[in-house]
Amino acid sequence: MNHAILIFECGFAFCCLRSGAGQASEPLRHAQFDFWQTSDGLPNHNVVSFAQTGDGYLWIGTIGASNSLVRFNGKEFLAPIKLAGGQGDQGAFVSSGKDARLWVFSRSLQQGGLLLWEHGTATAIKLDLPLTPEWTIPLYEDARGNLWIGGQGLLVRTPGGRIKDFRSVTKQYGLNRCIVADKRGTIWLATDNGLVRCRDDVFDQPYSITNTLLTVYPSRDGSLWVGGREGTGIIQLTPANEVIRYSEPQGFTSAAVAAICEDRNSNIWIGTYSGLCYVKDRRVYPVQESGLKTAYIFCLLCDREGSLWVGTADGLYRVRENPFEYYGATDGLGPVNTVYAGPSGLWAAVYVRGLFVYRENAWEHTGLADKLSVDNLVEFPAGELWMAVDHRCYRFREGKMEKIDRIQGDMRLCSDSQGVWIITATDLFHSTSGGDAQRIDHWPEMEITAVTTNAVGELLIGTTQGVSRWAGQLRPWLQFGTDFPGSRANSLEWEGDSVWVASEASIGRFHAGQWRVILPSAGLAETGGINNVLVDRENLWLGCLKGLFRISRAQVDEYWRGAISQVSVVRYDRTQGVFPGFFGSGAWGQGSARDVKGKLWFASKNGLVAINTTVPINTSGPPVVLESVRFNQQPVPSLPEPTEAPLHVPAGTRSVEISYAALTFITPEKVRFKYRLLGLDPDWVRVEQSTIAHFARLAPGEYEFQVAACNSDGVWNEEGARVRFVQEPFFYQTHRFIVWSRVVALIAFLGLAAGSAAVANRISTRKMRQRLALVEAQQSLDRERARIARDIHDDLGSTLTRIVMLTELGQREPEQTHTPDGHLMAIQTAAREITRRLDEIVWLVNPRHDSLEGLVAYVGRMATDHARAAGVRCRLDFPPKLPDWPLSGHARHSLYLACKEAVHNAIQHASPTELRLRLVVKDEHLELEVADNGTGLPEKLNDQAGDGLQNLRERLVALGGVCRIRTAPRQGTGVTFCVPRRSSALPMSTRQGT
Repeated sequence: MNHAILIFECGFAFCCLRSGAGQASEPLRHAQFDFWQTSDGLPNHNVVSFAQTGDGYLWIGTIGASNSLVRFNGKEFLAPIKLAGGQGDQGAFVSSGKDARLWVFSRSLQQGGLLLWEHGTATAIKLDLPLTPEWTIPLYEDARGNLWIGGQGLLVRTPGGRIKDFRSVTKQYGLNRCIVADKRGTIWLATDNGLVRCRDDVFDQPYSITNTLLTVYPSRDGSLWVGGREGTGIIQLTPANEVIRYSEPQGFTSAAVAAICEDRNSNIWIGTYSGLCYVKDRRVYPVQESGLKTAYIFCLLCDREGSLWVGTADGLYRVRENPFEYYGATDGLGPVNTVYAGPSGLWAAVYVRGLFVYRENAWEHTGLADKLSVDNLVEFPAGELWMAVDHRCYRFREGKMEKIDRIQGDMRLCSDSQGVWIITATDLFHSTSGGDAQRIDHWPEMEITAVTTNAVGELLIGTTQGVSRWAGQLRPWLQFGTDFPGSRANSLEWEGDSVWVASEASIGRFHAGQWRVILPSAGLAETGGINNVLVDRENLWLGCLKGLFRISRAQVDEYWRGAISQVSVVRYDRTQGVFPGFFGSGAWGQGSARDVKGKLWFASKNGLVAINTTVPINTSGPPVVLESVRFNQQPVPSLPEPTEAPLHVPAGTRSVEISYAALTFITPEKVRFKYRLLGLDPDWVRVEQSTIAHFARLAPGEYEFQVAACNSDGVWNEEGARVRFVQEPFFYQTHRFIVWSRVVALIAFLGLAAGSAAVANRISTRKMRQRLALVEAQQSLDRERARIARDIHDDLGSTLTRIVMLTELGQREPEQTHTPDGHLMAIQTAAREITRRLDEIVWLVNPRHDSLEGLVAYVGRMATDHARAAGVRCRLDFPPKLPDWPLSGHARHSLYLACKEAVHNAIQHASPTELRLRLVVKDEHLELEVADNGTGLPEKLNDQAGDGLQNLRERLVALGGVCRIRTAPRQGTGVTFCVPRRSSALPMSTRQGT
């Protein structure tokens, strides 16, 4: 919603009554006007009827729109009832009844034009209505639930649906334009032929009023207020049968009266075709047209929060009494150095503009200290001013300004019933009535930050260390520290026998010999720093670096009792008519004052803000409603009452979405919410502006959604709204399925227990067989090693035979013996090959090398030799200390051959410049990596390369491990062999026998 807020300096006000006092207070200077038009969501700018139902919604009827009826929740206009609307005289008329019922008349409705909205459901009422040539007919539900229907005649529909037809009886009175009931239940009709009364189904005209009437309204004092077409004026019929007419001599000069309304302060508001006015002390006062952009008024309504709603030809307006009054540049003010309430009135010292005094709801320049900066002032006695100006003390009396030379420096002033006190950093002066200022001896040097006095002459001095008391002798009273955080006393406030002290961080109260403190952790930190505090009977008002704040005294008492750990610190801003963002005086001035009428005044850098404590804040928590509940984005047709059966959420529902609203129309954008889902949320979830709660994939069970709201004045409606629902389970989540599952599990357990003895016996036999298999496997492994040793001897035979043949060739072909590639070189190469292979075979079969250390040392030597022969750098990244980890001969053999093949492939095919071997030993496995910085593997491998990689994987699979290969073009290749410890420690024959 985008609506403007206008603050007008009007000559009118609500003329409110003090609560319980019975006497009228002075008019407020400021009233707040809000307005909404089609750009804000209204279907049309012609607002012709209002009704507020019991749940708190405001229903608005318009004419000439595509949908002539909307519901307002403070933020948006919604159309739960679809009306066709139309042109000309098409529109909607609404009237509220009991239990949040709403009656709607519209010519666009079918079956007679009457509709009942109740519990979220619209029901058409088929009825032969007494239609009129005009666009609407009046509706009224009395205390018994009877619906009175006017127009061209009169019908009464009882709660049971029975119809009483009075058309023949009331025909003589012409059109019935308005129907109301007074305090005694008597029905009154405003008709074309005057005011008509109905008692016990008998109609008469007790007053000689025969003009064409448009409206009649019963006020709480028992009077009837009547208005009609031009010439009728306003007529008040008192309980004493006195007829009071308001016309031009009484200030009423408007045209026809269309609507009359009484607000909660018993003010009578009159809506006419030429503007808005109100009645006070038997006179009529118009509202200036700057407040309303149009003069043509259709209807009036006072809601439960005390606001006046005005339906006009130019949209929807709301007029609200505002406790805040702002005085700034338009009043001639600027940055206020000090504000002071004296015997002659309220004084304000404005930076380089001199002194101003408040008279008759306006600020006047006194001409004193013009173009000077008055830092502080007091008035004592009446008409005599003491001022601190540019570090000098001045006294104004009998029209003359006197400079007191011996008082200099930064100073603070205050007064009591005996005289004036002037305190500087080094001196204390006191002046009794009319006398000169006398210096008090033995005053210590200190930095003064605040000063005040009480009726008995006791002086309180705030400093950067705390607070001291002076009554002939200076005594420290309060020291800042852990129990009272702060670095300077900014504000001192007497309240009877109690004293309130505020530092920039904390607020304390001394009462009945005891200090109690509100700590920064209780919520004061959000103020940004406290400059001034004023208290009334119900609240603490704080002028702070971040604006104007309020704390309820009831909450303060709860905090000090330990019932709560946080106080609600409510901030007021421009949406409530408080425009300055910084509150505080000049360096040496007073930042707040209380005038004789009880108004609280706060100085700021932009002027002054006054708080009229006779205007109550919004003390009622806002009504909370649930607007919709959706399962999988599908709305639930109707919501049950909390005492009714819960909603049932089908099994498999992915989301539950609940939309809620707080029906307050006073700064609804500052409403805060908290909600919880009992059965899921352990505590409340606090949200600011969100009005939708979303829950996904709830477990089966019963839930209750609860939501509460807080209005802009920090008042919570803890009752809020709630809805219960049950998340249905799938069949396998039902209680029956779970019970049967447990029964089956129990039977299975008993079956397993019955066979456990036989199974244990079989397991014991198997273990014995496994031990025998291990012995046999070890013997088989020893035989295998002996066989390998024999094979070694046979394998070297072919190489030795080749050497013999090369020797014979050398004898026959001596010329080929000593060439670089001759027979002698071939014999040398074959001999080295025999030596290498013999060393390798001996290492493989020797059980002394069945360890991780033996494998690592040999693999490292093998890789280094191959790399050196190929002219490639070789880096070995092995742990300096290896664990005592045994390796089976089979595992050692397989890992060596795999590493050898990986090294060979890297050197032969990848063209690397560097080869790197890395070993990582973990608790349950080892990782051995062979990596190069060569060309990497191609995307498509030939058959031979593919077979080689497959052989590597198969070797590792045989050990119970894995082979991982990573490669990228021109980024090298890495082959990692990962072998579990248990598999590598067992002989091959043991694995095969398990």
